[in-house]
Amino acid sequence: MTAAWPVLAGFFLIVFAGIVVCGLAFQGTISGVPQALRYQAGQWLGTPAWAYPTGGVERTRMRLYQAGYRSDDALGIFLLVKFAGAALVLLVFAGDSIIGALAAAASFSMLTSRYLDSRIRKRAHRVRNALPAALDLFVLALDAGHSLEHTLVQTAAALKPLYPEFSSEASLCTIEMRAGTSRVAALQRMAERVPDDEVRKLVRVLIDAERFGVSLSTSLRSHCQYLRVRMRQNVQEYARRLSVRLVLPIFFLIFPSILLVTLGPAFLQMRGMFSTLMP
Repeated sequence: MTAAWPVLAGFFLIVFAGIVVCGLAFQGTISGVPQALRYQAGQWLGTPAWAYPTGGVERTRMRLYQAGYRSDDALGIFLLVKFAGAALVLLVFAGDSIIGALAAAASFSMLTSRYLDSRIRKRAHRVRNALPAALDLFVLALDAGHSLEHTLVQTAAALKPLYPEFSSEASLCTIEMRAGTSRVAALQRMAERVPDDEVRKLVRVLIDAERFGVSLSTSLRSHCQYLRVRMRQNVQEYARRLSVRLVLPIFFLIFPSILLVTLGPAFLQMRGMFSTLMP
């Protein structure tokens, strides 16, 4: 019975590989596929409800955008890695135990999602770190009389060596504005691509200034002061938490070493003295 599991897992892997090939062909990743085959694959895999619930595909595509994977093949490659990798893990561990193989395959599938979440958080954090410098450049450019589109272009070019993620978002927002998208819609799309509270607050400030006719330079200067105070408070809060976290390693690692260094020689001297006194 155990020897049959590798055969079943291999059959599952072959079937799944055929499904992935059809999906990639439908997306246009594989060239030279007849249009009729793409149509048939699209009827089956156009909205792969077998993999995700309703709306799950769009949410996954948005998460890939937020993580920085913005090619046309990003969704197909992610699904290929997630499910084909899980099938491969199932094939490897199927000879030992079917329960363990299923658990390993499910763990691999979950790890891919956790990795994507980690990429999203790290990228959003890097974009947030660029906001103080970006706001200073915004204020300087707007005080000089430049428009918001030209300000975004200049800021993206200036911060590209240090903050490429923010430069990419600002450049994409400018391209959308030049392509005919309204300024409010382009800024809202940037807030969707960067899931960070400070970025959303900045976008809200720009939209409100556009909507109510307030000076962008004055609004951004006030927001820059608020952002710097907020970041200083976050650093102070992290420093206070760090002192509490250091109690455990100090007590279990550093304090025993100090006792050993300070009391060790005294203990050796006392043991030598008592050994000479004893007959």
